[in-house]
Amino acid sequence: MIRLLIADGVKYALYVPKDEEEFEALVKEHLSEIFGAGLLYFDIKPELRSKAGIGSKPDGIAILLDKPCVYVVEFELSGHPIHDHIIAQTSRFNKALKSSDTRLKIAEAIYGEVSADPYKKVFVESKVKSEFFKFLTELFSSKPKIAIIVDEVTEELSEAVEDLPFETRIVEFKTFAREGVGLAVHAHLFEPILVSAPPPPQQPCAAWNEKLKLASENVRELVEDLTNRIVGELKDVIHKPIGDNYEFFREKKTSRNRFAVLMLRKSWVSVRIRADPKTFKDERNWTKEKVYKGWFFTRGVGQEREFKIYSEEQLDYAMELIKQSYAISA
Repeated sequence: MIRLLIADGVKYALYVPKDEEEFEALVKEHLSEIFGAGLLYFDIKPELRSKAGIGSKPDGIAILLDKPCVYVVEFELSGHPIHDHIIAQTSRFNKALKSSDTRLKIAEAIYGEVSADPYKKVFVESKVKSEFFKFLTELFSSKPKIAIIVDEVTEELSEAVEDLPFETRIVEFKTFAREGVGLAVHAHLFEPILVSAPPPPQQPCAAWNEKLKLASENVRELVEDLTNRIVGELKDVIHKPIGDNYEFFREKKTSRNRFAVLMLRKSWVSVRIRADPKTFKDERNWTKEKVYKGWFFTRGVGQEREFKIYSEEQLDYAMELIKQSYAISA
């Protein structure tokens, strides 16, 4: 975690907001830099909640006009209970948005606010060529995204958003104050949300495919045969290349449900699995009792172990080890 920045020889220390209201105020000064210049931002004030019939209170709605898109915005401090402040709230908001009446009321409330603000009205007219109310209703007919802006990204938060019913972006927003001066002179560190076209379908597995090309023919055959056995002998398996590895999940693609990861080498396949230290059996000592720090299996039960496969004759015992990992991955 970065706690000190030095710019032009001047030290800036990490500033911790005293409460969520102060953090929100700091972030709002830079919303156009986070979301882009074509931004319209609306606070979810009590009157908007009432008009729209929203049963929960997200902090705001960001409408991007250059590449039309809606973000429901949450400002959070990492010390807050993640489930209460994000998971439960966004789940309720998702339920509300399933109602066409609610979506229409949100569009009407935003349209009314823009119509009453000359600056916003001119700004919208410069960006939106169609009638603005029609633009809003069409925009809210598709599912919005979630932007969670937080002072520090924690493992709990990263795990929690995997189960949200929205596409979610997390923005870590840190503030640094000049030593001896406080917020009178400060700087922020964050990564903007880039709105871009979705990657082509082949991109997620490009790195994996490149490694397959470099591996021996024997290794490629081992990967194919092992994958077929895992999918054929175990139920509800989701499998796909992620980066330059190939990963297997039980029932859904979350880190808690990951049970095997294949890593390619030219002459062998390395397999990472989850092992319950109380029940794990490795009679041939393939894992050599070595426990990794937890690169793939940081959540849930079990230690992270690894073994290597060089030949087809090893597949039966490899499946015995993988099935143990599968058993504790749900």
